[in-house]
Amino acid sequence: MAIKIEPTGKALGAMVSGIDLSEDISLEDQEVIFSGWIEHMVLVFRNQTLQFDDLLRLRHVFGPAGKTANQLLGLGRKAYYPDEVPDDITIISNITDADGHPKGSLGNGEAFWHTDSSFTEEPISASLLHAVEVSDQGGQTSFLNMYMAYETLPEELRKVVDGSYSNHSKSHSSDGTPRPAYGEITDVSKAPGVRHPLVRLHPVTRKKCLFLGRRLNSFI
Repeated sequence: MAIKIEPTGKALGAMVSGIDLSEDISLEDQEVIFSGWIEHMVLVFRNQTLQFDDLLRLRHVFGPAGKTANQLLGLGRKAYYPDEVPDDITIISNITDADGHPKGSLGNGEAFWHTDSSFTEEPISASLLHAVEVSDQGGQTSFLNMYMAYETLPEELRKVVDGSYSNHSKSHSSDGTPRPAYGEITDVSKAPGVRHPLVRLHPVTRKKCLFLGRRLNSFI
């Protein structure tokens, strides 16, 4: 069966069928998946049963493997991660253990809008999310089309953001939890992180898009 990519008809995203990601993926199919991702920005593969090795293999379809936030920050492995979880995989969950401790790296609350690992000089280009247990209500993960966000800005505002930069602070995780290593931030202009342009040029499409990244302690 050939891979089929069906756009959602919304601002971004497409549904992908006709492939089992637990099996080896041919070079031809890898090219189809990569091209679909570039065009639609978010791809959804339904009804996939994947193991850790499958996820680690699949990531190479989208480019060289990056590092998790914990690895980038030198925070080490979470002590409560099961032994079978590879270091290159991050657990995100709203489930707590018997003592009330969250089982995931981002606590058991809601994560803020963010771009993964934007606090680094060279942010990652993609993230793979594999849903293991899905709630029958709530819990949606949302995505934004940042090409469209830029293109629909009023002309005067586009002139302001073109050429502007913002600081992407690493002082908090994506759920707003302070990272103790960076202490209390009293002056956001001195928050640890890196500076990125507010408007980036996509390396493949060569289209302009907004790059907002981190939220807390950011400034322009």
